[in-house]
Amino acid sequence: MAGRRGTITSPKNPVIEPAREVVKLELFKGKFVASDFVETLSANLVVRAQSNTPRQFDPKPFIRNFEASIDELLRLKRKVHNKIEDLEDQAEASDKARRKKLMEINEAMQDAQTAFESLESRLGDVGKTAINIGEQLETIDKQRTRAAEAKDLIQYFIEFNAGNTRRLDQVKATGPEGEFKTAVIVRRLNAVAKEVDLAGTESARASIEEYSERLEKELLERFDDAYSDGDKEVMNECAKSLVEFNGGESCIRAYVNQHEFFMNQSKLGDPEGDGTEEEEHGDAQVATARLIRLCDEIRTTCKQEWNVIRAVFPNAPVVMQQFIQRIFAQSIQTQLESVLRCGDEVSVLEYLRALSMAHSTILSLANDLHKLDEDVVAGNSGKPALTAIINRSFDDLFVPYIEGGKYIETEKECLANVFTECLATFQEYAVERAKTPRGKAVSKPAPVSAPSSPTKLSPTSAEAMMSKLVSTMNNLGQEVAQQIGLQPAREAMSPEEMGLPSVSLMLKLLEAHVEAMRRCKELTSSSETAKHGALLFNQLIETVGVRYLEVALDMMIEDLQFADARTQPNFEQLPMVQVAQKILQLLQLHFQTSVVPLLSSSPTAHRDIVVYKNGFMATVEHRLNVLVQKQLDAIISWLAAVLATQKKTEFRPKDEEMHGNGLIATPPCVQCTEFLRSAHAQASRCLAGENLDNFMTEIGSAFHSMLLDHLKKFVVSQAGGLILLKDLATYQQSVAAFKIALLNERFDMLRELGNLFVVKPETLKTVINESHLSRIELPLLQPFLSQRADWSKLAKLERDLFQPGAQRQQASGVGRRPAEPSF
Repeated sequence: MAGRRGTITSPKNPVIEPAREVVKLELFKGKFVASDFVETLSANLVVRAQSNTPRQFDPKPFIRNFEASIDELLRLKRKVHNKIEDLEDQAEASDKARRKKLMEINEAMQDAQTAFESLESRLGDVGKTAINIGEQLETIDKQRTRAAEAKDLIQYFIEFNAGNTRRLDQVKATGPEGEFKTAVIVRRLNAVAKEVDLAGTESARASIEEYSERLEKELLERFDDAYSDGDKEVMNECAKSLVEFNGGESCIRAYVNQHEFFMNQSKLGDPEGDGTEEEEHGDAQVATARLIRLCDEIRTTCKQEWNVIRAVFPNAPVVMQQFIQRIFAQSIQTQLESVLRCGDEVSVLEYLRALSMAHSTILSLANDLHKLDEDVVAGNSGKPALTAIINRSFDDLFVPYIEGGKYIETEKECLANVFTECLATFQEYAVERAKTPRGKAVSKPAPVSAPSSPTKLSPTSAEAMMSKLVSTMNNLGQEVAQQIGLQPAREAMSPEEMGLPSVSLMLKLLEAHVEAMRRCKELTSSSETAKHGALLFNQLIETVGVRYLEVALDMMIEDLQFADARTQPNFEQLPMVQVAQKILQLLQLHFQTSVVPLLSSSPTAHRDIVVYKNGFMATVEHRLNVLVQKQLDAIISWLAAVLATQKKTEFRPKDEEMHGNGLIATPPCVQCTEFLRSAHAQASRCLAGENLDNFMTEIGSAFHSMLLDHLKKFVVSQAGGLILLKDLATYQQSVAAFKIALLNERFDMLRELGNLFVVKPETLKTVINESHLSRIELPLLQPFLSQRADWSKLAKLERDLFQPGAQRQQASGVGRRPAEPSF
């Protein structure tokens, strides 16, 4: 260490100078990197060592340099530490001074706060004293004023008792302010005259009453003259006096009664006016147009009139209330009665349409008046003044037509009439069908002409019998003439005339019901909307279900059930499945769009009506299933009847027949395949998707079973086997058009079964064991093999196939797949 200190203190040591130049305090103020610092210290030494190029590295210069740098760093550390201590001493002294200053300021603030509170308390006491003095002075002033007014009233009362009104006349003659003051005095004198009941004051009471009447009459005359001249300033002066005198009822009545709007409406409502011929005959459209024009005129009038009323009357909201009440009670009610009367003269439906239109139009007017009240009349106060009178006047207009169940009963009656009219043709067919014996066609009801004579004929009279005979002959003559072309044929009957449901008729029913639901929403209060909506929808379900759709389906089921089995089914009823499905879809769409919004306010009503609707749809779907099943039964029965016409010899033809006719399908086969194609085409038009597949699967499966039984009934020769194969191929081709995998598999197997009748005896065993027939149990094949014409000659083959050993082999599963339940 001594040597190192000697190196540091020696001024001539060349190592110290680089260390002092590098180790400076400014180096550590920024970002310090140790590696850069060391590199800077040793940079000159590294250059010197490289220039000398010694064989061995000499570390001594570096050690001396680093030791000198460390000593310099220690010196800087002591210097910085001393400076930090000086700064801490200065900061501590400054902090003590700051704390002392803050304490002095805090004490000064507390003294100021105490002084301020004391001053505030003194000011409060002075203010309370001033308020008490002011209240006492105000009380004294009121008492003095009342005493002066009481003195004046007593003097006026004494003067009126003496018949002297000169002093009050002088007050009135001073101008508008005098009139106002006179009105106040006379009102008070009237109150005094009613209270004072002393002897000798009768003259005063009579004079006061007479003067009051004269004053009111003069003010009203001035008001009327000013109203005629359009002088709002004079009208305002008179209105103020009259309002102060008796509330202003007289001038308000005069203003409203003489208003130009009501005068014009009175002229329009006069039957002796300039009404057109259409109006005199109660044309509904004209009355409706007049109501709409009236509401438009009321909107404009009310906006304009509020500015006049506000400028004239001090109690403008009260005057506006009476003005609007008069509009509803006189103008609107008169026009509303005219509109409803015109609609009622046409029909119940037109009456309800007129009521709904009028309600909607007047409700729109009421909403506009509410907006006028909020935006204009309420003004800065923000409190509407006309809401109550508008709502009450609007409700009073429609109470006679809506409340107490009047509307909903009328709506139900109207719907019943519309439904009856739409279903009249269908109902006529149903009634005529009930009278017609089963098996006969229902004739289209002819229009009944009115009898030329009012005399009624007895049913048993000769005239009645002759008339019936003539009518029958005429009908027969017309039918014959149509058949031979002398008369044009009758027009094609509509579905309703044939007792069939139709989408067009359902649309008419739903259109009428949608209109009724809109009226129900418009005219029914929110608390009863769900209840009335449920009633109307129940009425629709009862009409569509009980009186229309279910009746039509029952008649079609009856037609299929009692159809003549000897005639080919015509599929007239099958298209009605698609029609009924579309009707149910329309009903469901109508329920979602028109009925559910009305039931949303009542979950109970919504749940009940959904249960009722679903029950109806389930009933209709059950009838559709029955109808389809009856159609399937008819189709299967007809196929069985056609197969029954197969001749016993058709599969045992003679050689000359084979050479003469060639290989063609038998007539029953042709007839069955044509019928299957017709059934598939009709079903494709009426059914779709899974319903079509199930329908054709039922037909194909049943026909497959019939063909299996059919093959067991005929003896087939080898030549006849070719004819049989032709029939089976034709059947397979027809069923393949159904595009159902299950049926294709079954009819493939059926065709393989036909090969048993054409193969030679020596290959029969191979066909049975190696073809698709290997999946069928041998006992099931025996009934078919026994129908071969040469089977009796194949005893050995029969023993080989059906001997117990063969059965055991089959049972053990050797060479044969598991048996299937059917072909």
